[in-house]
Amino acid sequence: MAKLFLDNKTLYYDTDGFKFYVLTENSKYKSLDEMVGYFSKEKISYDGYNLACIMTLPSHQRKGYGRLLIELSYELSKHEGKIGSPEKPLSPLGSLGYHSYWASTVMTTLLHFRGKVTIQEICKETCIHEEDVIGTLSRLNLLCYRKLENGQQHICITDKMLQDALSQFNIKLGRKLDPDNIRWKVWVDGCFDMMHYGHANALRQAKAMGDILVVGVHSDAEIEKNKGPTVMKEEERYAAVEACKWVDQVVPNAPYNTTVECLKEYDIDFCVHGDDITTMADGTDCYQAVKDAGLYRECKRTAGVSTTELVGRMLLMTRDHHKRTSAAATDAPIISSFDTSELTPFSTNGSTTTTVSHFLPTSRRIVQFSEGREPKPTDKVVYVDGTFDLFHVGHIEFLKRAKALGDFLIVGVHDDQTVNAIKGSNYPLMNLHERALSVLACRYVDEVIIGAPYSVTEEILSGEYNVAVVAHGNSHLEQDMNGKHPYELPKKLGIYTEIDTPNSTITTEGIINRIIENRKTFEERQRRKTQKAALERQKEIEEKAQ
Repeated sequence: MAKLFLDNKTLYYDTDGFKFYVLTENSKYKSLDEMVGYFSKEKISYDGYNLACIMTLPSHQRKGYGRLLIELSYELSKHEGKIGSPEKPLSPLGSLGYHSYWASTVMTTLLHFRGKVTIQEICKETCIHEEDVIGTLSRLNLLCYRKLENGQQHICITDKMLQDALSQFNIKLGRKLDPDNIRWKVWVDGCFDMMHYGHANALRQAKAMGDILVVGVHSDAEIEKNKGPTVMKEEERYAAVEACKWVDQVVPNAPYNTTVECLKEYDIDFCVHGDDITTMADGTDCYQAVKDAGLYRECKRTAGVSTTELVGRMLLMTRDHHKRTSAAATDAPIISSFDTSELTPFSTNGSTTTTVSHFLPTSRRIVQFSEGREPKPTDKVVYVDGTFDLFHVGHIEFLKRAKALGDFLIVGVHDDQTVNAIKGSNYPLMNLHERALSVLACRYVDEVIIGAPYSVTEEILSGEYNVAVVAHGNSHLEQDMNGKHPYELPKKLGIYTEIDTPNSTITTEGIINRIIENRKTFEERQRRKTQKAALERQKEIEEKAQ
């Protein structure tokens, strides 16, 4: 079709894959939208081209459609985080369009800068290739003034020079395209068994790559076939993923093998997975099809936590059936002080030691998980606290009902020593920072107090926020170390209420009991998972070498 309208067009019959972006004009008088132009780009361009061919039909030229398509190609480059350039040489019409766009974009960028700026910074800001930026500056007579400073060559551009260039070359500033209207739909899939902060961090990174995050969750049967039995049941895993604040849509019973057809079914732009390989039962890469189609992106895997390691912790700690001991017992080990070398068989990274409860997040990670929202003066602030160990759907239901009591929910998470002193035995299985991040990832939570006291104090109620309601579940409640009721103060102030959660049968103890009752099954699962992880690591090494 392009050969009908473009003078300089070569046609090849044996080509690599291309994507086509077709622009149509909407008309209320016609049943179908009318095509006005398009541009194409290679799915994988080894030369860094962000556009291969662009054309606007003659009957629709001089309406700004070509400029809009060019602008879209650079927005795609910004999304991919790559510096782009159209395939060269440009046709006469193509040169006119691109020179106009580059001049407008580079001038807009320069007008916003004050002080020193490098060519590389302009390229990063606009995603225009360095060669094209320098060529544009030259055409606009902005490379004429140089001075030497510390042996380096500098380009000096004054405001007057910019204004003269705008007038002389009749440069029209402004945009044809609103980037906010470009909506990227991202797919992530997985088991999400015992949903932890590592899962949440993967979903956070995937959401940052797009606008709408669709998460496929595998069924129990699919996981059993490819990986082994799950700790959490199917519906529990669906609910846990749905409660993550970065998730927009959950797809139940998602296939274990991610296909292009599956992405098309849900109108997905690309798929995201961690920087490790996941294989099917037969050893094939679950994401090979979408990798081949150029629909695959990677995010960084969160080190130090996995469902495998959490199950390993429980298997190790349940050797004495996780019986509760007196809070004063001196032989009640806390998980953070346990000999981690005994957990080696459960380490997913195959190292001689495993990371168990020694995780300490950076301030950056906490900021990433926190939305930083402050309550409005009219907001009703609700406070709840707890252990939130092995964060699960019972916790989620409780937090959902707590949020319904007001507008702004603050959650206090007790530190490891407090939990161990109150609960005894090997509690908690996850350390304070692991538990705090899991709570922060929940969509119903607005703020977290890390290391909150077991008893609610005056400082909690009015120190940072004015708390209107303090809530707790109607489950069994341990007294504080001094023998007092932990909610004595809010009860006295008349702001205490209990949340009835009759349908919540899931507890941290209940999850541990599942492991105890099916110990042999889960030990076999760990053995299979360790063997599978070794094969996946080998495959990953081979792929990186290629």
